[in-house]
Amino acid sequence: MTMSGNINNVGSRVALRCHPGHEPVGSSVVTCTENGTWSPISLNCTKAVTECTPLVLPDNMAMDVNMTDVGSQVAVSCLSGYEPEDVSAIVTCTENGTWSPISLNCTKAVTECTPLVLPDNMAMDVNMTDVGSQVAVSCLAGYEPEDVIAIVTCTENGTWTPISDPHCTKVCLTSK
Repeated sequence: MTMSGNINNVGSRVALRCHPGHEPVGSSVVTCTENGTWSPISLNCTKAVTECTPLVLPDNMAMDVNMTDVGSQVAVSCLSGYEPEDVSAIVTCTENGTWSPISLNCTKAVTECTPLVLPDNMAMDVNMTDVGSQVAVSCLAGYEPEDVIAIVTCTENGTWTPISDPHCTKVCLTSK
């Protein structure tokens, strides 16, 4: 703390200042009283907050830059394999040294469907389960489709579509 002003006369008012890197809390002015003492000093100097603690993110998130200065903004996004439930978030290092809340939630991305389960009298041309995969479903030899047998696709929500309820019925063999 340093003083500035005329400090020799009764009634003098002196301004107190904090050293660089510190911030004033309380009154910064004291007065020389008639008994030759200074009025009580109510100024406290606290270390100025210049940065936030490092931002700690959940394991499924990443940040674009690692800045911690007060006022700095950091974009937070989901890691590969995760999808945002909300939009990407910007967090800010606040003046009190804390980060603004993260409003982003990341969930595990669906990358495949559960294996397609068919009745014993049906088959598929390939056994693929990745999202976007297309599988042709058909009847085994000796069976014929009751409905149109189609191509099914593994969708982004992890289900197969269209998956009507295809049926194959046994064919009676005739002799020639």
